[in-house]
Amino acid sequence: MLLRFEVQNVLSFGKMREFNMFPQKGRKSDGPLYHHIQDLGTIKALKQTAIYGANGSGKSNLINSIRFLQDLVLGRITGQIINSNMFKFTHKDDVQMLNIEFEKNKKFFIFGLEIKNGIIILEELYEHIPQSKISNLLYERKTTDNSKLSLKFSKDIDSLNEVQVLKKLILRNFTKPKNPLLEFLANLEEDFLSEIKICFEWFKKDLNILSPKARLRNLINKYETDIKFNDFLNDTLKTLGIGISSVRIHTEKIDKESSIYRELSEIFENHKEDTLVAHNDSQQIAFTINENNDIEKKNMVFCHTINDGQKAELMMDNESDGTIKLLHLMPVIEDLYYKDKVYIIDEIERSIHPILIKEIIRKFSLNASTKGQLVFSTHESHLLDLDIFSSDEIWLLEKNKNGESDLYTLSDYKPHNTINIRRGYLNGRYGAIPFLGNLSDLSWGNDVSQ
Repeated sequence: MLLRFEVQNVLSFGKMREFNMFPQKGRKSDGPLYHHIQDLGTIKALKQTAIYGANGSGKSNLINSIRFLQDLVLGRITGQIINSNMFKFTHKDDVQMLNIEFEKNKKFFIFGLEIKNGIIILEELYEHIPQSKISNLLYERKTTDNSKLSLKFSKDIDSLNEVQVLKKLILRNFTKPKNPLLEFLANLEEDFLSEIKICFEWFKKDLNILSPKARLRNLINKYETDIKFNDFLNDTLKTLGIGISSVRIHTEKIDKESSIYRELSEIFENHKEDTLVAHNDSQQIAFTINENNDIEKKNMVFCHTINDGQKAELMMDNESDGTIKLLHLMPVIEDLYYKDKVYIIDEIERSIHPILIKEIIRKFSLNASTKGQLVFSTHESHLLDLDIFSSDEIWLLEKNKNGESDLYTLSDYKPHNTINIRRGYLNGRYGAIPFLGNLSDLSWGNDVSQ
């Protein structure tokens, strides 16, 4: 689970700011929505959070800052991109900081990076005992101003002779100033690095960050091979009442004499894969090849049934943007119900009807048996409902006079549980909304030629 994230001098965050998933102190165990609090033994964490703010306030930047850290860990970005993520209203030599605290397998970790001029000057990983001052170093690497590198592990491990040899090898051949060491260390076959492996797995498999246009790469294959998801999708679509009564996969064999067969065969050969997926915003097509070199084209087909029993089948690109977004959201919802994963979603309501997204979130909110953790940004004020969220589960962002994003929780305002927080938010009671001048003062249309 995600516990805490700290960011400094990245995107719209100047001074150090903290986002966390800790419940407000004093929440009663018999109070409303107490099942949202996950008891992790020595600490408690929330299973969901909504992030609100005006356009340009920093909602996406908060999510992208977490993605920035994940991308660094997974080796997805370069030093040039590191520099482009610098907070613009600061000196170029100021240090960027990214710290994240999380739980996996009942163990707690803190991973942090300090970056200066695109160079990682400090990388450290600790196993942490929450609500105490005890943190056990797993490793620390430093880069000095003259590019001198150092690496150390915990005292017990550092004292081993073979570790000293390993450290020299790593520093000489594998440590790069613009890349974290976490992935490299996690891939070493050393027993003393087991906790480091756990941390890297969390970044790689447990932490999932989705942009507004995110699409599952191979929804067709998941639907066709995952029986549990097949049932989940069909049951959910019928229940939502969006007109889809069932889903099936249409399969068409490609003629071996055709030019497209020859082109696809070459692609399969070059990529050494047995499935290829072509997709855009409104369509997804899968091509598969078997041991007989038969190539099949697969599409998702949606059956619609009207009141008199008549049926019509539509391909995915004939469905609405909202339905397509909903389809790609379904694997996420299933994971949140059944798996210990973290999903951070930017603009979760994009293209989906507000009542529909509210009911999806409500069902997740009120189900005490869900396994995952959901964090999302939104403009959708219908979700501001104390029957769905506790006040400490609603975060608000706004820009200050220095161009920095500030963030705080609704619980800082201590709203009573009977108050209409949606109305209060729209009236500006809690900040984090656009400040509009008088639009009637604008000259729109005044200079139109007669």
